[in-house]
Amino acid sequence: MSGRVSNLARQVGAWVAGADAELRAWHPPWADPRIKVILTDREPARPKAGRIYVATASGRPTFGYLVCPCGCRETLHLRFLPNRFPRWDIAIEGNGVVSLMPSVWRQVGCRSHFILKRGKIHWC
Repeated sequence: MSGRVSNLARQVGAWVAGADAELRAWHPPWADPRIKVILTDREPARPKAGRIYVATASGRPTFGYLVCPCGCRETLHLRFLPNRFPRWDIAIEGNGVVSLMPSVWRQVGCRSHFILKRGKIHWC
């Protein structure tokens, strides 16, 4: 009986290991919560959640547009221009991963407060 149990345990272990590997290899669109960067020359008419639209002028970021990640669907307008307030610094890595500094803190509406670091939302 002990041989049957250990054989069954090996089979179950192999099945679990195979299923785990399959799950790790499968990445549905919603599995990666990173905010994706879309470069544009103007404000998008209908921005989509999960993206930050970065308007540029002379190759430099000037404005950003981001659907609020809380779910209220408001479009946030972010300034990257020097000598303006409020303003944010944006860093876009070679693979399109984006970070904003300082945090985004809405003073009206949903009053969300978050940091966008390496493409992920961190709530404050």
